[in-house]
Amino acid sequence: MSLLYNPPHEVTAQPYARNTQDTYGTTWGPEGDPVQVRGAFQIQTVAEQDEQGRQVEELFLFICRRWPFGPHTRVTFEGTEYEQVGAPRRYRMSPRTAHDDVVLRAVGTDG
Repeated sequence: MSLLYNPPHEVTAQPYARNTQDTYGTTWGPEGDPVQVRGAFQIQTVAEQDEQGRQVEELFLFICRRWPFGPHTRVTFEGTEYEQVGAPRRYRMSPRTAHDDVVLRAVGTDG
């Protein structure tokens, strides 16, 4: 459990909860201040390649003690922006091992 007690990575998390209506429909935007969160950033899954050999989708997993926001969050890690996929998963069986994890997908990539 050293990844929980001494996390190797730090990301910037920004909630995207404010929406506005414009001529193109609903546009989501940042709401509130960004927060630094320490945790472990790792690859979760790479989907199969398509018939031309291109990678279809790559998902990442960020594990931390406590995720500060809900499902609409943008994350910046090492210069790349990611969007959160779904709600954070919370594990609370034991106080010693309690943690959250979120699934992330790079913004602006195919998939």
